[in-house]
Amino acid sequence: MIQIAACADIHSPKYIEEFENSLKKIKIQIDLFLFAGDLILKGKYEEIYKLIGILDKYEITNIYSVFGNEEYDTLYDKILELAADKITFLKDQTKLLKIKNKSVGIVGTKGSLDRPTFWQAKNIPDISKTYTDRIFKIEELLKNLKTDFKIFLSHYAPTFLTLSGEKKSAFPSIGSKRFEPILKKYPPDIVIHGHSHIGRKFAYLGSIPIYNVAFPLRRAVTMIKLPTRGSLLSYF
Repeated sequence: MIQIAACADIHSPKYIEEFENSLKKIKIQIDLFLFAGDLILKGKYEEIYKLIGILDKYEITNIYSVFGNEEYDTLYDKILELAADKITFLKDQTKLLKIKNKSVGIVGTKGSLDRPTFWQAKNIPDISKTYTDRIFKIEELLKNLKTDFKIFLSHYAPTFLTLSGEKKSAFPSIGSKRFEPILKKYPPDIVIHGHSHIGRKFAYLGSIPIYNVAFPLRRAVTMIKLPTRGSLLSYF
């Protein structure tokens, strides 16, 4: 079994102490740590240092993340510089790993929204096109990924199934349902996302397990075992 730890929306410094308290309760070896964005609060990129300090303290390695909406686009270079030796950020990219003699492929993205937020529509030129183009790019990445295990990691929800609890009219501004047919066509073994603070922790898209690992929702780091699809499913 490959043991994956996953988390999103720590919004450091907001939940950083609770995050550490949750991390110290994990007594099993973590093989892969995945962050689904919003590690920091509203562009406070210096908080990456604090997070890295905690990860070092508990000897966590093999760490991958995507950018969330609070890792502002203009700060990507600074964040990448600060995190370079500890956290690898995936920006509409695939990462191939070898873990316990199994090939593991991660497709990582910020994700898309079916309806940009009011601020995005007003301030980011061609944002709707950006979101649509990203969906096509992710489809190609999933299509071409040939590994023992496939993981899809996104900040925004790539389905509406885990948004129950949020205001229904807001679903299109929290995630994108347009990913659903792509995930069904080129199914990953697990899907991990964040961003939805009051949605559902878990849902199935067909036979694909979808984990919403937003820390404000779960108040804990989520542990997932591979393989999961069609067999054992474990999380907390």
